[in-house]
Amino acid sequence: MIAYFTKEKGEMVRQESGPHSSTFVDIKLAIQVLNSYSYKVALEVSTVHEAYLKNELSQLSQKHEALLKKRSLPKLNVGSAVYLLGTKSLDKFKVGKTTDINNTLRQSLRFEGQTLVLFLVFIPSSNLNLVEESLLCSLSRFKATSNHEQVEGISPKDIFLRLKLILSGLEVEGRCTPLESLELLNSEILNDSLSKYDLKGSMISESLTSNFK
Repeated sequence: MIAYFTKEKGEMVRQESGPHSSTFVDIKLAIQVLNSYSYKVALEVSTVHEAYLKNELSQLSQKHEALLKKRSLPKLNVGSAVYLLGTKSLDKFKVGKTTDINNTLRQSLRFEGQTLVLFLVFIPSSNLNLVEESLLCSLSRFKATSNHEQVEGISPKDIFLRLKLILSGLEVEGRCTPLESLELLNSEILNDSLSKYDLKGSMISESLTSNFK
């Protein structure tokens, strides 16, 4: 280290004697070099620490903004229901049951910042488990991971049609959340107009009562 600095300054003296050689550096120069090196190390540590703090502050800011967004999101009606959540790219979906979609969505937004509610169908609580299990069973070949509720490679419309057939076969009546409510919620989640995204037909709300007449 000292040799490097003194070589640059041209103040290193090297003496050779037989098989041995020695390098001599003025003590003041050595102290100067050490001080300079210590300063450089301290500066590098300070720079790394500053970058770390900036990254931490950025993450905290993002979490804070996400928390504020969650608190201000429009609320959907609660009750026993089967839901379909999806990413805005419509390549991954989550099918499940809930008694409070707002709480379910809040938990999902922790892991996927722009999770959309694509349909929410209310059914009697006594049929909730059976309907969910039947729907998941019909989607078994579309499972994306070990999590049996996550599916991919199928459209929201096809998932809804499967649910519709299951409700009809079990003679269970379902009630869809109005499309206007889904659009309002999802536009707030995206913090943008839905018209900028190719989401046409992905949010589903239609009458199911005709199946049970």
